[in-house]
Amino acid sequence: MAIGLLTTVSKYVHTKIVKRTAICASIIFILILVTPKGVDATHQQDVLGDATVSATPQIPPTVGGPGMLLPDSPIFFLDEAKQDIRVAMAFTPEARAQVYTDIANERLAELRFMLAKNNKKGIRIALEGVYDNFQKAAESLDEAQLSGRNTQSLSKEVNDLLREHQKALDALESQATGVLKAQVAVAQKSLLVSKVSIETHLGPEQLAEEIRYDLQRAGKVVLGSGTKQVVKPSVTPSPSAVKASPSVTTNPSPTQ
Repeated sequence: MAIGLLTTVSKYVHTKIVKRTAICASIIFILILVTPKGVDATHQQDVLGDATVSATPQIPPTVGGPGMLLPDSPIFFLDEAKQDIRVAMAFTPEARAQVYTDIANERLAELRFMLAKNNKKGIRIALEGVYDNFQKAAESLDEAQLSGRNTQSLSKEVNDLLREHQKALDALESQATGVLKAQVAVAQKSLLVSKVSIETHLGPEQLAEEIRYDLQRAGKVVLGSGTKQVVKPSVTPSPSAVKASPSVTTNPSPTQ
């Protein structure tokens, strides 16, 4: 009798433990999914330490914030898995474009942290995350348009955010040297390709404005890279030089 009672109690306790473990695991999973993209100043202090202002190169402060796991974390794959789940749960091309844009914003914020830490692997992962996700956002907008949806409003939102990323990388490229400068240049080229694709979904007036912006920005990039146009000055000979120069007769008279 006592043995049977103990067995029953043991099973009951075991069942309760299993249920609580399952509930805790579910709560943790939900928290990972709904974790806000930004972090507060306390988290930045924990990540960067007291010296939050690092030496160059650096990018300006970003609108969004990094995730709870940074690219230099040994468990960063969990953050990537969370982002994959977010994409999988976006059931329309427009929703996926928005998710990819959010991830790109997060990667740009993480790039700032990785630059402060001078973590080369983390910098590479963050940079690739920026332009790769904008490329996927552009592809999702293409898919939405092919489905007959109006994507002008969302395209403008994504395009405006991409412009901010370009400006941030402009600042970084002007400070960077060597491998980092080359990596930023690759990212800039990829962002431009994505931007041109996104612009095709804008209205006529917005498209014309963006084309002017792209051309103006391209001119600034060329000048900033050290390329200069050589213009030969127009030289007007002085009167003394004209007098000193021998006269040339184009039609000499025949010799008598």
